[in-house]
Amino acid sequence: MITRPTRMTRHTWMTAAAVLVLVALACSASAEIHRVVLDDGLTLVVMPNPWSRAVALSVMVGAGSKYDPAGEEGLAQITNELFFEGLGERSWEDVYDELSAQGVEFKCLTSEDTAEISMTGYEARFEYMVGMAALALSEPVFLVDRLEHEKKVALDFYEAEIADA
Repeated sequence: MITRPTRMTRHTWMTAAAVLVLVALACSASAEIHRVVLDDGLTLVVMPNPWSRAVALSVMVGAGSKYDPAGEEGLAQITNELFFEGLGERSWEDVYDELSAQGVEFKCLTSEDTAEISMTGYEARFEYMVGMAALALSEPVFLVDRLEHEKKVALDFYEAEIADA
């Protein structure tokens, strides 16, 4: 039986950020991988790279295509396409400009097993990145009116793949 993880609160993300920062600081001189599981089940993995000033942050949840309900195949992919149209009252363009000004690259990805938010940036921007990930997960703008368009795009894609097979 497949169960979905519970929704993480902003407090959980801030706790995760604090733990990540502490673990990263404690192990920054080694290349050892550190794994911390919080009380609510959130798992943090820190893999320092002392040879680089860049950091990568990924938030992955079990929400990939294998979780799509029967008859609604492709839902995870469509949700990924619609997931991040903005943040709170800000448009995606405004958020993108802010991330770019901070030197942070942002991606949303979907696979068979997971949905992922990923950011890459400079070491000095790590706390900012964790904060933006928390906001992206707690206050995303999801434009429902684009759903029909994205459904058509996805169906056209899958039909083309079937035709090519």
